[in-house]
Amino acid sequence: MLALSEALDQLEREYPRKHQLVMLRFFAGLTEAEAAVIIGVNERTVQRAWRFVRAWLYETLSDTTFVGVSEPQTAGDVDE
Repeated sequence: MLALSEALDQLEREYPRKHQLVMLRFFAGLTEAEAAVIIGVNERTVQRAWRFVRAWLYETLSDTTFVGVSEPQTAGDVDE
């Protein structure tokens, strides 16, 4: 949860409008169309921004090292 909070803080600093989109879509539960109206852009712009944000958060959170949590196993790591 701390890593997500820090990532959202970073997103807000770097991309304030995209941060607003996350708040509207994820936390307020609005649709893309509803968020587009509030932000003042068309729905296609919201769709592009939402794809960017999901990829950005995935990349940002993937770079986070969690102490005490082992890395996921790959197929080659599984003992047969």
